[in-house]
Amino acid sequence: IYIGGEAINRTLVRNIKRGHSSTRESADNVRGIATTIIENTVSSSGATVYHMHTFTARDATPSVKDGTLFKTANDRPTAITTFDDGIEGQRITILINDTNTNFTHDVRTLYLNGGANWTSGTTGDSIEFVYNGSEWIETNRSDNT
Repeated sequence: IYIGGEAINRTLVRNIKRGHSSTRESADNVRGIATTIIENTVSSSGATVYHMHTFTARDATPSVKDGTLFKTANDRPTAITTFDDGIEGQRITILINDTNTNFTHDVRTLYLNGGANWTSGTTGDSIEFVYNGSEWIETNRSDNT
């Protein structure tokens, strides 16, 4: 793990793996950068940085395990119907990185705005969800095209 171009120390990495909800560490090799670990995010000098995960192409139920920020990479039309491995309270943001990804509304798994499928997403758009323990609820959508 790197912060500000510098590798952080092993103590900080161990604390991340343990999943501390809030840990503040001083690391010799970070050269005085204040660092706070909050639930798999790294905050360095006030900025929060999330790891970008890429969904497997053509996966209609991609995994969101251990993530917050995702991007699509579908090379053929793919309708996402839900997300695997979510935990209650998890929020996810998906950046559309192709012209092949659609989202299918289903009251049992994926609640979309207006109760309708989203088939017009394209590169540069984004969509956000929160998981209530059984369904993913859309909280935001951005059409940037």
